[in-house]
Amino acid sequence: MRDMHDRLFEEKMQSIPKNKRKMFVAATLVASIALFFVATSVPSARAWSTVANTNLVSNIHSSEVTNLHTHAVLHAHAAGAAQAATVLQSASVIQSWSGAALSAQSLTAIQTASMVASQSAVAIQSIQTATLVSQQSISSLSMVDMQTGSFTAFQAASTFQSVTMFQSQAVWSLDTVQSLSSQTVVALQAASSFPSATNLAIAAFYVSQLSTSLETSASFFFQAATTLQTAETLQSTVDIDDFTATQISTSFSAAIIAQSQAATAVLLVVPVIVQANAVVLADVVTATQACWCAPFIATTVLAQTSAQASIAFQTAATFVSNAAVIMQSEASITTSSTVAASLITAATFASQASLSFQSAAVLMSQSAVAFQSGAIVTGIGFVSTADADIFAGASLLATGCGALGTVVIL
Repeated sequence: MRDMHDRLFEEKMQSIPKNKRKMFVAATLVASIALFFVATSVPSARAWSTVANTNLVSNIHSSEVTNLHTHAVLHAHAAGAAQAATVLQSASVIQSWSGAALSAQSLTAIQTASMVASQSAVAIQSIQTATLVSQQSISSLSMVDMQTGSFTAFQAASTFQSVTMFQSQAVWSLDTVQSLSSQTVVALQAASSFPSATNLAIAAFYVSQLSTSLETSASFFFQAATTLQTAETLQSTVDIDDFTATQISTSFSAAIIAQSQAATAVLLVVPVIVQANAVVLADVVTATQACWCAPFIATTVLAQTSAQASIAFQTAATFVSNAAVIMQSEASITTSSTVAASLITAATFASQASLSFQSAAVLMSQSAVAFQSGAIVTGIGFVSTADADIFAGASLLATGCGALGTVVIL
């Protein structure tokens, strides 16, 4: 049967003119070569597409961490501002009652706090700008996923839309932070130049409002981070074309780097504010001890100052601890050993910072009890130790944020 088939093929070939026979053989050869290249090039194109999508997912992962970083930083800044507000309010009250003027050291500390508040406002604006760029990248990815057609891609797109919603809220809230930062700078400058009870009270008001606004902004970055974690899992099973994936990754990476750097710049403000608070509070305590109104001031103003500071740093301790736990979780799922090491280092410092803030919160609470009972010297001792813990916590968190600089995958 095979011989008959071969014979028929040969007869057919013989029936074809010689020039056409050559064309037939050439066409067959070209078709074979083309088929070979198709068969071998498809895996290569697929591999390149896989690399581009993997890089994109890695950037989503980096964005999660950066948003956690920003969230922890804003909470630390809010805690420092909350303490500053209570200290300034205490200074205002004691000045009203005793007429004692703040020392030159306290006025310098308030002036320094004004300067770093101005620096913080610039860094906050950078976070806002980076968040907008990140939002555009995520929005683009959501649109591409919607066109992909698969159910998982649709789920990823919907999740990314939720992320952009939280980012919009974060950007909006940072507008308020910027506005209050500018007002805080002016109020602190006025208080350092003309430290009247009224100016100190006005400065305390704006710093307190700033603290509340920072807490609100921090919550949106946390929500964005946790939602990105879900989006990352979904996107890891979605393939988009390599050109689009690479374009989105490039703009996304730039935004992540900018946001991380700006958040670290904000954090550097916290230890300075804490030191300024300690200097002014020392003046307040000294004036209280010398005043006939000491029992009243201790049981009201100083007790309230310590109680509010305790709440602020307990809140900071909780959120920084949560960030540390999530960073540990992120380290366990990343495919990069370098990123995992950076995350573990950052999480370790964040955990230590959380413990320092927790210790400060307990000590502030104890000082509030001491002041309430009229034991001013005991209360001062607790406050002094708490200030040391607060400064240590802010420094540890700053070190941890430095380690996060290597998390971004380019």
